Amino acid sequence: MAIEKQTTISKMALAMIPREMATWSTAAIMLAALEGGLAGVIVKSIFAGQAAPIWVNLAVAMVVGAPAFANILSFVFAALGHGRDKVKVMSYSMSGIGLGLLFMAIAPINATGLAVFTFGLVLSRVFWAGVVTLRASVWRMNFSREVRGRITSRLMTASSLVMAISSALIGYWLNDHPLAFRWIYPLAAIVGLVIAWVYRKTRIRGGHRLRKDENQSNSGQLGRLSAMLGILRKDPAFRHYMLAMMLFGSGNLMLMAPLIVVINEHFDLPRLQQILITSSIPLLMVAISLTSWARLIDGKHILEYRAIHSWSFVLALGSFALAAISGNTTGFWIGSVILGIAYGGAVLGWNLGHNDYSDNKDSTLYMGIHVTLTGIRGLLMPMVGVLVYQWLNTINPELGPKALLLPFGLVVSGAVLFVLLAQQHKKHQS
Repeated sequence: MAIEKQTTISKMALAMIPREMATWSTAAIMLAALEGGLAGVIVKSIFAGQAAPIWVNLAVAMVVGAPAFANILSFVFAALGHGRDKVKVMSYSMSGIGLGLLFMAIAPINATGLAVFTFGLVLSRVFWAGVVTLRASVWRMNFSREVRGRITSRLMTASSLVMAISSALIGYWLNDHPLAFRWIYPLAAIVGLVIAWVYRKTRIRGGHRLRKDENQSNSGQLGRLSAMLGILRKDPAFRHYMLAMMLFGSGNLMLMAPLIVVINEHFDLPRLQQILITSSIPLLMVAISLTSWARLIDGKHILEYRAIHSWSFVLALGSFALAAISGNTTGFWIGSVILGIAYGGAVLGWNLGHNDYSDNKDSTLYMGIHVTLTGIRGLLMPMVGVLVYQWLNTINPELGPKALLLPFGLVVSGAVLFVLLAQQHKKHQS
């Protein structure tokens, strides 16, 4: 059944879908160049030997965690967009992504270049965090809850498919031409500038009313730590959800950095295969699985959804840990497929989950809290994973791969907590 028949969504909002589809599908080309798994493999393979191994591995942790920890500054963008034209702020942010991409393109192949490359990626991801934070409010206003998950899934499916193809092509080029990033990143920067110009024409349904409501709510405190702490203090249900996400998300965000290091140092797979396992295959599976996850999330409270979805991550991280410890590389490929399926569900939950706790005027603030806490996890957890790996590897190289058991354990604990919270929520609703 067509979406138009399932909801009272306005004609203006329906007319926006093609532009949203074109915008975020094109943005996926740019994002593929910034994808954590791809960037981590580039750092590990190109800058290896240019600095001490510990610094190279920590740089891997930084670029892998950057998509998440850049979100620490999301509250700044929430403040910039509060009571203002969010589309215009998003356009400026997308232009800023191009600057970071240019830093990455000019990075020399030495220790200094390692720092420049890492800085450029983090800068780009900071601006992208601003786009994501404000985009959630745009989608909330333009698409009703009944179809928001399904529309988001369509947008993210197209985006993930383009990212999967783009990252695979980049991996193919880098496999034979390691310095291909010199022209890949400037092209990605141009894409970002084009998107920024096109997206400025997007309209927000009820945008004037939203700006008025925002200026009357939290106008003096948005963007300050006290505002976020106030929400967490006054809303225990959201606080408990954030606690479960902290535990569960810590395991997810810890995984990729030590996984890249383990595959590179203990299995020595070709660069293309490393990129396929850590980037291209998961992105492809995101595109394939999103529609199914969208049917599950529509009409469900986020806790009910997470209580089911979280176990897909348990299977994925379990496969990676088993493969690393047993030495059977087949598990990496299986884990990659399952991880992509899990990511597909995570995309929807991450973008939409806060809406079950907020109203329109507070939506940006709630998303800002969620994104900022994700950023804290993204800053700390990849480095913790790498440091645990380095510690175990120093004791005995055979112990290094066992570092993947830590993120697996965190994800299992988070999944159990989601089940308990969902049961509690259902009990309160009855």
